Amino acid sequence: MKLIGVIISVFSLSILWHSASGSRNSSANTSLLSENDSIEINGRFVDSCSVPTSIQIAQYEVPGGSYTEVPINKKGQFTYRLSLKKDVKMLALRSGQTFFEFLVTPKEKFYQIEISCSKGGEKIISIKNSAENRAFVSFDTLNGALMDTLGKLSHGSMSGKDTFRIIKELFLNYQTKIKAIKKRNRGTFTADVLCPSDILPKKAFLSIESLQDNYLQREVFASQQFYSLALPSRIISNYLSLLDKRNASFSGFEKAMDISLKDSAAAKALQQIYYDIFFNRHREPIFVGYINWAKQHPNEMFDAIVKFKLQIDERTMPGRLFYDFQLNDTTGLQKKLSETVFSSKLTLLIFYSPHCPHCQLEIPQLVPLWEKFKGKGLNFYTVGFDAKKSEWIDFIQKKLKPDWVNVFDASEKLEPEYMYNASYTPTYILINQQGNIISRYGSLESILQDVPEIMGGIK
Repeated sequence: MKLIGVIISVFSLSILWHSASGSRNSSANTSLLSENDSIEINGRFVDSCSVPTSIQIAQYEVPGGSYTEVPINKKGQFTYRLSLKKDVKMLALRSGQTFFEFLVTPKEKFYQIEISCSKGGEKIISIKNSAENRAFVSFDTLNGALMDTLGKLSHGSMSGKDTFRIIKELFLNYQTKIKAIKKRNRGTFTADVLCPSDILPKKAFLSIESLQDNYLQREVFASQQFYSLALPSRIISNYLSLLDKRNASFSGFEKAMDISLKDSAAAKALQQIYYDIFFNRHREPIFVGYINWAKQHPNEMFDAIVKFKLQIDERTMPGRLFYDFQLNDTTGLQKKLSETVFSSKLTLLIFYSPHCPHCQLEIPQLVPLWEKFKGKGLNFYTVGFDAKKSEWIDFIQKKLKPDWVNVFDASEKLEPEYMYNASYTPTYILINQQGNIISRYGSLESILQDVPEIMGGIK
């Protein structure tokens, strides 16, 4: 998914963890630290990996984050230093398609990272002799498995007794292991902060309703430091998985928001997380509730960017009338969106950039959907932008269908993209024949699931 324009979103990271072992750098390295630095990270490629000229390191903080290019010498070695003002910080290291997250703390001044390669060329990154990261790897692996399992369970109903029995056993087993990690790693941030923050009271396991009611009641949401890690996003995602998709509302999320408001910086961080998760996971009833909450609490919306984006997003929520515009097609003729909307049973409006990898991958997968339902009134109106006209035409010829209404926005103003908040590409908006927006989508999967159901109900 490509980010267009100046609207910033939290970067997301795929996590690849491996066991940590080895020895720390010698204390002789202390002379390398300046007065403004408190942490030093030394890394090296240890075998026949193809060594790049640089590696990327980012400090994970909400909102936003950017990678720093760290040069690698001819021996395959690199050094990164930073001043650590907080007790703990999560860093993300990226080499090609491989991501690695780890913690740094003033208790451990030096970190040694080794990068090796499998026979297939996949990079394996490990951190040596860090008690903090040994604890964190255990916690992170366990927590990631919980999130994956809950995600799979969320495809079914959460109201059944058998489902709750499975969920209860899952959580009780998880909490037993979390307590064991806490006991084994006393004195680490993982044991002192992360483990306790993810242990629920016994009353949470009386029913699915009590689990939902207690899940977000965690005082840690008021801690600024908590948001320098990825765990808050996981907790929110897990809670989302516990809710039935048809009956979910924003009310449960208000509990965590109320707690976070004890610290404005913490609330600002949580507001960004809410936006990213609700938007990307296509939970529109919850998203609408978030919009309404922001309107009712303008002085408590501490993230000005999220506040602005919610105001824009309100225009494209389900039930709203579509915004009409016209752009030129490949022949130079002006094509109004309304012409397509009112002459079709259902219109999928797509904003994309020819340079966007997700656009190149996803949009061609919509062709079979269109082929199946074009005779029943499904039509596509696609808007290409952020490219040269020749690149746009080439993209149409290779990836799209000429029978679709394909137009190009060559202006600098990009008004249609602004009105539909197409800050990410591809952006999908579904519109019915009456001109009402049915939904906006952040994923191809949701479109492929919803459109056949909608078309099946159209006569």
